[in-house]
Amino acid sequence: MGFYLIVASTDYSIKVNPPGGTYPDAILVSFLNMYLNEPDRIYYTLDGAEPAENCLEYSQGDIIRIDKTTILKYVVYRQGVPGNVVSVTYQILGGGDTGTTLTNEAMVKIQLQSLYV
Repeated sequence: MGFYLIVASTDYSIKVNPPGGTYPDAILVSFLNMYLNEPDRIYYTLDGAEPAENCLEYSQGDIIRIDKTTILKYVVYRQGVPGNVVSVTYQILGGGDTGTTLTNEAMVKIQLQSLYV
């Protein structure tokens, strides 16, 4: 008979792709939520503010367009309990406006349109 130590953690191992860093042009960011289950939620901000339940909510498959230097902060709520806030900085050398979230449907339309160009 063995004993097991269960440690509660608020690190829900949700990552972003691509990782933070310096990029020459706009990038498309998504969350890698391998451990996200219903009804878990990801909330995020694009202005460096602390994320909470009243912020932008990420849905599976959404794409966030980052086209200027941006601090993305996000938090996962698992069963209503917030995890650790994660901060990721993207430095975009090209400039522009930031914060466009593309849904799965919008991405499919873009992909279909590119097939017929």
